[in-house]
Amino acid sequence: MREILPTRLSCRPFTVAEALDAGVTRQRLRRSDLRAPFHGARVAATPATLHDRCRALAPLLETDQFVSHITSAALWGLPLPPRYASTDVPLHVTSIRRREPRRSGVTGHRDPRAPDPARLGSIPVSTPVRAWTECRTLLDLDDLVIVGDALVGRWSETAGASGLPLRDLEAASAACLGKGTRRLQESLALVRVGSRSPAETRLRLLLARGGIPEPELNFEARTPSGTWLGIVDFAFPDQRLGLEYEGEHHFSDIATFHADIERRERFAEAGWRTIRVTSEHLRQPDALVARVRRHLLRLSS
Repeated sequence: MREILPTRLSCRPFTVAEALDAGVTRQRLRRSDLRAPFHGARVAATPATLHDRCRALAPLLETDQFVSHITSAALWGLPLPPRYASTDVPLHVTSIRRREPRRSGVTGHRDPRAPDPARLGSIPVSTPVRAWTECRTLLDLDDLVIVGDALVGRWSETAGASGLPLRDLEAASAACLGKGTRRLQESLALVRVGSRSPAETRLRLLLARGGIPEPELNFEARTPSGTWLGIVDFAFPDQRLGLEYEGEHHFSDIATFHADIERRERFAEAGWRTIRVTSEHLRQPDALVARVRRHLLRLSS
């Protein structure tokens, strides 16, 4: 007769140790209906997502260990470079009191100054802001700014990882020591409330490095009489110049496409000039900066 797993183990990841304590035999643990994503752990199906992998790892973590760095940022729904989207990348885990964890599929860290972690379901994790500080050695400057913009913005759909006050980032950055701290502080100086996507942040940084005055983000434009025109991604109100970043959905969604046309006509009638920017323009930064500069000079004269 086929050995049946105890109910409390059949619906979640579990460790080999707790299965043996529950009377499960080693022969049962080797059967093909169970997977071993990590040494000492068993699950009913191969983990297909990052969340699945972290849930499979969670029972193996000691009480002072938690998922951290890039892995924690991803769990909180923060925007990361595509290279971290693979299900094959190692999971980052930090120990507070013990030495850094050493396990296949895990990148270990140790931080005796770390506070108690937060939790996402069964997974102990760095808080969103702490995850941002931990990423200072793994992300470049622009990617750190993007995560910072996301934290003070409304990008993540995970509760607790968006709409945070800038002072939380400032306090966390001030408490950091060691490698990557200068880069983190540089990124903090570039974080802005109001950016709504990684592409918008990259465009803003591109313009700043090109010497373009800082625009107002998501500016609520109106006519002199107070008639509502719409929200401008990047606005230079005095010159009535706006930049709109247009992702693929602006072209693939017919309703959005028609709404954009109506919107541009409305702004044009009110005397606004709109520069449309796509991902292709971001790959030609010098040409884009020169174009914006020409318009600003002409509209200011």
